[in-house]
Amino acid sequence: MEKKTFYSLDPETNETIQIEAVKDLHGLWKSVCFKCGSKKTMTIHPDSNYCYCSKCEVIATVNISNSDFTQEYPAIEIFKCHWKNYHGIGLIPFPALDKRPLVSWKDETTGEPIQPTPEDYKKWEKEYTYNNVWVLLGPNRIALDPDGPLAEEFVQSLNLPDCPISKSGGKSRHRFFRTDEPIEFLKVKFGDGDFLEVRTGPLGMLVPPSIHPVTKNTYQWEKDHSPWDISFPEFPKEAYETIKSRVPAPKMLKPCDEDKESDFRKLDVEKYLTEYGIEYSIKTKGNRMLYCLRQCLFTSEHGHGDVPGDAAITQELSGKLGYHCFHNSCFDKTWKEARQIISGDQPIFQFCEGYVPLSEESNLGACDETSTIPKSGHHFTLIKASDIVNTKEIEKEWIWEGILPAGGLSLVVAKPKVGKTTLALQLAVAVSRGDIFLGRKTRQANVVYLALEEHRDEVQKNLSKLGVTDEPLYIHFGPAPARAMEEVEPLIKETGAKFLVIDILQKFCRVKDLNDYSQVTRTLEPLMAVGRRLDCQISLTHHAGKKDREDGDDILGSTGLLGGVDTSIHIKKRNTDSRVFSTIQRYGTDIPPTVIALKDGCLVMEGSREEVEIHETMPLILEALGGGPLTEKEVGEQVERNRNLISKALRKLVEQKGIERAGSGKRGDPFRYSLLLYSHIYEESNREMKVEPNPLESGKNSSIDDFQKNEPPNREFNREIPIEKQAKEDPQKRDEKDPTQGGLYEVLDDGQLTY
Repeated sequence: MEKKTFYSLDPETNETIQIEAVKDLHGLWKSVCFKCGSKKTMTIHPDSNYCYCSKCEVIATVNISNSDFTQEYPAIEIFKCHWKNYHGIGLIPFPALDKRPLVSWKDETTGEPIQPTPEDYKKWEKEYTYNNVWVLLGPNRIALDPDGPLAEEFVQSLNLPDCPISKSGGKSRHRFFRTDEPIEFLKVKFGDGDFLEVRTGPLGMLVPPSIHPVTKNTYQWEKDHSPWDISFPEFPKEAYETIKSRVPAPKMLKPCDEDKESDFRKLDVEKYLTEYGIEYSIKTKGNRMLYCLRQCLFTSEHGHGDVPGDAAITQELSGKLGYHCFHNSCFDKTWKEARQIISGDQPIFQFCEGYVPLSEESNLGACDETSTIPKSGHHFTLIKASDIVNTKEIEKEWIWEGILPAGGLSLVVAKPKVGKTTLALQLAVAVSRGDIFLGRKTRQANVVYLALEEHRDEVQKNLSKLGVTDEPLYIHFGPAPARAMEEVEPLIKETGAKFLVIDILQKFCRVKDLNDYSQVTRTLEPLMAVGRRLDCQISLTHHAGKKDREDGDDILGSTGLLGGVDTSIHIKKRNTDSRVFSTIQRYGTDIPPTVIALKDGCLVMEGSREEVEIHETMPLILEALGGGPLTEKEVGEQVERNRNLISKALRKLVEQKGIERAGSGKRGDPFRYSLLLYSHIYEESNREMKVEPNPLESGKNSSIDDFQKNEPPNREFNREIPIEKQAKEDPQKRDEKDPTQGGLYEVLDDGQLTY
């Protein structure tokens, strides 16, 4: 057998190790593991520069010489090769980046963990081959995670039964147990940076051989302490109670502690969080109400909805409030600090029980409670109608001619994966350049694009296809900050943006109930005000509902969404290659349903939906008439199109001399349509179709009307073709030079016609 010497670095001591390996019958290099001593369990992968032991799961770099070791960790198929092992012992594995799952692992409706399908795992094996393995513990598994020497010392004092133990890429030792009765997550602080977590339920852990995101060391099972060596023992109840007794009571504070707020009582947390755009869900825990936040207020990396209750505002029956986050850096944060992040120094007594705006007598509850009532008794500003009429009308400016006004608010609405982001991003690029987009001029301006759910690599590909170089286009990736609504104005001022795209509305505004008209209008009004005040068009992408509806009823949520914007752009799927685009506008003229398509990575307009459908129907009619003359009704029986569309296509073909019509069209004598024998005989010089230049390519000013007038490309049936005089004599007397040139029919020797 072939033998070879390799050299490796011990992951713990960083010392060079000599490995004597033998090539087996399968062509793999095998050796004794330098860590656990097991024979032929270590496989050396010289092409990928790493070795791996299937027994103790140690992973190390490897080389054919004893020098020049790279400190970069090798690319190892961690998820692909190991998820089945954990699935087989009752855990639910997911691919992970660093310590977080890369895929959604909760049901969007119920918030409960999902059970991946075999198809999911096949897909993940290909997409996340080299990623870490994160396992969902579930209600019947427990992991003790001590972080720090004091926490480890405490765990050792619990006299726990022998159990599977993994060493993290840092210094922690994770112990795994089972439980027949679900328990509560616990976290105990022993000192600065010294914590113990009892993880269970909807929480998870990285498992060997994943790579620690900081130290770059691998997670490893301790010798003879893997789940395949030791089954999960029952977690002792007395140990759980001992840990629970060390959990301190949360710091609960009154909602309002200023003198002017002291008379107000329990805070309406729902109303308060909704007002400031904080997304949350509600749970109860004993006599406390938990407002579980989608994202931690103090660190944006904590949350994103991955773990229910990851960060939460808690409220007792007495009305006292607290804040907790299970991450170490936020563990000691209080309600007072949380309030400062959410609303700053603004008073919050208007959200408390017992607050009455102004006075009941004044009936001016919608006014600012800190303002005084003028002598007139109201705050309305009135202008005489004649003064309005006599004022010179100011010509409206557009950021996208005739569709998006300069300064204001708009929606781009479509179902998922139909093209909201594609249109919004290409429009953003066009505005940053001042290019014509879909046949309409744009005003060149600075643009900000908030990509709240798009992957950076996908946006990069799209921008490269569009040839972006040094345009004033600024893009944000990742979730919106907790106080995003308040930061819109400083964002626009800093960048000088005149066009702001927010992709997508709910990820930014975090409206609790999109069907609640009052919540929706309260959310949109500040954005509209900022946009108009700073002359910036703010465009929000948003989902359409499941049902196909017209007149703006396809917008998911309250009618307040349509009523709260200047323009609503609607995109609907037509087929795999094209979409139908239309608008509903407060200013200008609504764009009727128009076909757009993605060609060479760029959106182009093909014409009105009706015109495109007529052009698509015409060749179907010609094919049907190939069997002989037909009435309109008979054409409709052979061509699967609606009657109105067939009528218009027939008239178009008659106008273009593509077919002829006979009959009076009266009862008993309907119109009959047939192909002209010689109608398409034309000279060689007229063979090429003459098409008006595309306004997008020519660069001239154009509008949707230009696209309706232009003939769509590659539609031969739409050509204006010279008509030669038809022979009234016997067909044999026609031009003998080329009797079939350009025609639809050919006369055979036996006098028969063929198509």
